[in-house]
Amino acid sequence: MRLGITSPDGDEGYPGTVDVEVLYKIEEKTLRIEYLAHSDKDTILNLTNHSYFNLNGKGTVDDHIVTLNADSYTPVDAEGIPTGEIATVTGTRFNLMRPRAMRDMFQYGGLDTNYILKDKSFAAQIKSESTDIVMTVYTDYPAMQVYTGDNLKDGLRGKHNQVYHTHSGMCFETQFCPDTPNHPNFQQCILYKQRKQTHYTEYRFD
Repeated sequence: MRLGITSPDGDEGYPGTVDVEVLYKIEEKTLRIEYLAHSDKDTILNLTNHSYFNLNGKGTVDDHIVTLNADSYTPVDAEGIPTGEIATVTGTRFNLMRPRAMRDMFQYGGLDTNYILKDKSFAAQIKSESTDIVMTVYTDYPAMQVYTGDNLKDGLRGKHNQVYHTHSGMCFETQFCPDTPNHPNFQQCILYKQRKQTHYTEYRFD
């Protein structure tokens, strides 16, 4: 499935007429998302996908075991804005370099955290203890926001009339770092005029 949109010059204060296409492909057990964008002026662009995943199909993600290919993250201030620091996960509650059950993470608070990926390929692996379903994330983006659904509204009804609660799903949002234009030490998300920006993300299931 291919979707597209044109954002006119000045839309939401951003320069340039930006044309974006997103292609969704399902190949065997893989969902692949491909992004393509170009602009007639230099601008900034940071596209991502905000799908929630629950490998049990119901309940919470407490029993999901998560491993990230990320040894650093971007701390935020009291308003959730990145400070500009790139900090190591070693010795912090944000360390997911080794497999870790989310029930253990939730004892100290959930996640809405941007991680810097070590390389542009393997990003994360998630496994459900209940179903043994494994989801592996691959991308060529430099970072990924991990969100554990802490602010999901209790009682919200969704697909098949399921009732959602806190921690009913997790997001793995491959992207550039948030607030990148204000922090020159972050990899920049500039889309230069008459040039294309292409990225991909894959969610593979076993």
